[in-house]
Amino acid sequence: MASESDVQGVLAAIDDFGSCLAAQDLGGTLALLADDPDVAVIPSESVEAYRGQASVEAFFRRIYAGPKRYSWRWRDRWVSAEEVWASFVAVGDECVDRVGAERRVIPYCLTGTLVRRDGRWRFLLLHGSEESSGG
Repeated sequence: MASESDVQGVLAAIDDFGSCLAAQDLGGTLALLADDPDVAVIPSESVEAYRGQASVEAFFRRIYAGPKRYSWRWRDRWVSAEEVWASFVAVGDECVDRVGAERRVIPYCLTGTLVRRDGRWRFLLLHGSEESSGG
């Protein structure tokens, strides 16, 4: 069973990641990721997986350089943790802002796995999914 401090640590990591995403802070984002060759991101925009430090960094560079800004509002989050491993589910809305356009709000779910390294929770896997616009 997860301790309250582990749960709070994982929730803080999710909040920090959301802040970095909204600010398009590449350095801050990368600092939240595990320094591990298996680090991976599977974004909601495709089924392509970005695996390894270089690929994950290139993904974040691309979306931060793009015209859209992303942020999240979570309605529910839960965490499972055991020793140095944790997983989470966050359910809410993704807000997509673009200059000159109306904000889009899309139902969104973020899941992931974290590892504790040097006393801090770091993301090893992030997977996003959004509601499909088509039937």
